[in-house]
Amino acid sequence: MKFLPFIISLVWVTSCKQNNPITIAESDAVTLLLIDTLGSIFMSKPDQSDTFFTWIRRNDCGKTCEEGKYRFQPKNLPIFKESGFFWTGQPEDSVNQLTISHSRPYRLGHNNDSFAIKQYARLKENLESDPETANIISDTIQKIGDRYFGIFQIADIDKRKGVLIRRLIGITAVSGVTLQFRYDLLTKKRDSVLKHFFDN
Repeated sequence: MKFLPFIISLVWVTSCKQNNPITIAESDAVTLLLIDTLGSIFMSKPDQSDTFFTWIRRNDCGKTCEEGKYRFQPKNLPIFKESGFFWTGQPEDSVNQLTISHSRPYRLGHNNDSFAIKQYARLKENLESDPETANIISDTIQKIGDRYFGIFQIADIDKRKGVLIRRLIGITAVSGVTLQFRYDLLTKKRDSVLKHFFDN
């Protein structure tokens, strides 16, 4: 099973910060520098994404409750950044985004396959008990490069609003920190983007 067209390689590098949306080039390959010296991600960007931005999802309980977030999306869709203080929800039917997120540790741990597998099991339990998640159509653990990833495909429909929902979630661990890749598509269009979402 393909996990989008990702080629993921995590290397030690210095951190960087960027808060304003930028337009990204047509090139498929991008390198993201993660904050808190977690490393970098080398990957293929989603096909329809031409905008990229990052932010820290802050919270009133300090750094350990915060998340580093990185997002790809089309520029013609609304840009929103989740906040730990006040969150009104995402747009209801105009979301096509890949969000990468991780917690902000005070100190880094060691790379540990069993920790990544444990995080996968914990996320699976949370998804299965969440009434908002609906249909997990597949889940698996896959080794990509030198890391294990738990991967979930989720499909649903909000019957009240006629919104079709597709989600692809990948979870792994880097230096004792959970790293999550979450691709969300919310749309009312039954087009080729929806039809080929998981294949792409």
